[in-house]
Amino acid sequence: MSQDDILTSTDGATWSSVDVSGLTDLSETDVHSLATDGGNNWIFGQDDRVYASTNHGVNWFLLKDFDDSSNIREAAYSNNKWYVMRTGINGGSSVEKVGVASSASSGSWTDSADILIGNNAKAMFASISTGSASESTVIVVNSDDMARSTDSGATFTRTQNCLPFGSANGISSDGSGNWVVVHNGGDVSYSNDDGQTWNTGVENLSFVFPGFTSTEAIKSVAPNKVLPL
Repeated sequence: MSQDDILTSTDGATWSSVDVSGLTDLSETDVHSLATDGGNNWIFGQDDRVYASTNHGVNWFLLKDFDDSSNIREAAYSNNKWYVMRTGINGGSSVEKVGVASSASSGSWTDSADILIGNNAKAMFASISTGSASESTVIVVNSDDMARSTDSGATFTRTQNCLPFGSANGISSDGSGNWVVVHNGGDVSYSNDDGQTWNTGVENLSFVFPGFTSTEAIKSVAPNKVLPL
């Protein structure tokens, strides 16, 4: 998407443009986040603002303006809650929080405390917790560090140097306690206990996929599951 339109598709093959030029507060900065509840509701983040659609992307509106000079890096949906991870709050170089909301049509959001994961954090995912069907595990990764919540983003615990590799770029889960993190250099970390411990998966995908080099980065990962979890 650009600052003037959003592209939508129902089959992935053909795309149409949705004019959002009426959203006068859109800027020219990059959009790093997009999430859906699997129904009609979508959100995306730009700068410190969350925009939403409740009719499958046909119309969009400003849902929440945090108005704190932060940068929304990631968005996620799980178990009837929306999440956005924000860095650089109030201009701070190392303040990061996860905002949580229960509706894509209400501007009411609750912020976590500083999750202390580092201002370059750029990977977050939320998944139904294996410990409780009523709560979600939310994990944010940065380099080889992790901030983890098992109470739907209310509280986070930071664990340093817990991933086998650094330079984490993406994270995903299958909703059954299994998580995968992808890194620069073609490396993969995984957890089978809902993010409590991490193991070495594939080290350098060039050994698995011909033509893949050790200088290439894996930027994202997704489960073979119907989302949202």
